Formats: sequence, C-alpha cells, structure tokens
Amino acid sequence: MKILGKTVTVKKTIVFLTGMICVAMGMTLYVHANSGAEPWSLFYAGVSIASGLPLGTVVQLTGLVMVVTVCLAERVLPGPGTVGSFVVIGFFSNLFAKLDLSWLGTGLWWEVLVWGAATLMLSLGLGVYVTADLGEGSIELVQFFLVRKMKSNPVTVRIIMDGTVSLVGFFLGGPLGVGTVLSALSIGPLLVFFARLSRRYIFNES
Repeated sequence: MKILGKTVTVKKTIVFLTGMICVAMGMTLYVHANSGAEPWSLFYAGVSIASGLPLGTVVQLTGLVMVVTVCLAERVLPGPGTVGSFVVIGFFSNLFAKLDLSWLGTGLWWEVLVWGAATLMLSLGLGVYVTADLGEGSIELVQFFLVRKMKSNPVTVRIIMDGTVSLVGFFLGGPLGVGTVLSALSIGPLLVFFARLSRRYIFNES
C-alpha cells in the first residue's frame, strides 16, 4: 500500500513501531541517567522542565514545528514515518513517564548502567526505524534541509544542531553531563550496527 509516496507493509509498520517504542524508552531512561542525556533528549527534558509539559508532549510539539516548517519551505509532503515518528515517540514517552522507576539505584555504577541502557535502546530504536524506510525522522528532515540550504557537510550541520540543542536544554535545566558527549559519539556507530542487523535478519537484505 502506498502512503505519501512510501510503500507501507505490515512488516514495515511493526518494525517502525518497535523502533519508535525503543527510542521512547531510551529517552525515558536518559532522564534518569544523571551522567547526562544525549543532545536531543537533553533538549526535550530541558523544555519539559521549563514549560511543565510532559516529555512526550514536548517531543510531539517540537516534531510538529520542525516538520511543518521544512515542508512549507520546500513545498513537499512528509513521509508517513516522518509524521508517525514524533507522534508515536511522544505517546510512548508520556506512557513510560508514568512507570515507577524508583527501583533504579543510585551511585556511579547505577548511573553508568542506566546511561548504557538508554544509549543502547535509543540506538537500537533508531537503527531499526531507519530500515523500515517510511520517511526521515523530524530531526533528520531538518538536518538535510539545512545541508541543502547551507551547502554544508551533513556531519558539520548535525554537530552544530546537537551542540545548539544541548546548550538550550542545559540552560533550561536538562541533564547535561559527560554522558551527553559520550552519547553523541556512541549513537552513530551503534545505529549503523543495529541497522545492518535489521536489514540482514528482518528484511533479508545482503
């Protein structure tokens, strides 16, 4: 079935939803990782703290603004995955926020474990989501929009974006720490690794 120019199947839909649920759980765990959240989770958490809005609602509103802005500027329609990504992540982030995570211990080793679990979950979710090929996520949509407009390198643009949202999130009260830097360095390679596994074992691509 074709939706907004993308072929949507049951398998792709399941993979997409699984990926988004993992991303939402990773973001939720980052809030509890005192060692620091990855840049965008830090930003969402900071805006949530400053505004009083639930984390998932912030994700949805931010995604909506980014997608609408880019689509209006380029006069294009977003893919179903582009729209669905921030809607689904926002929904499950709000759902997971209601979970009692008080059992998570304190101290350095617990913080490291929670941070590691958050990084793995987020990377796994993003890697699986990419292979569903239902459209760019809202962040990637903005990234490549800026790449085209600025005629710059995608890596440079992403570094600028991540650095900017990290600072904004920190000043708004988000959890900035050494884990923020480590996450920014770790998620990319882990995403590629999980995407390769997904393509090979879920979609049977060589």
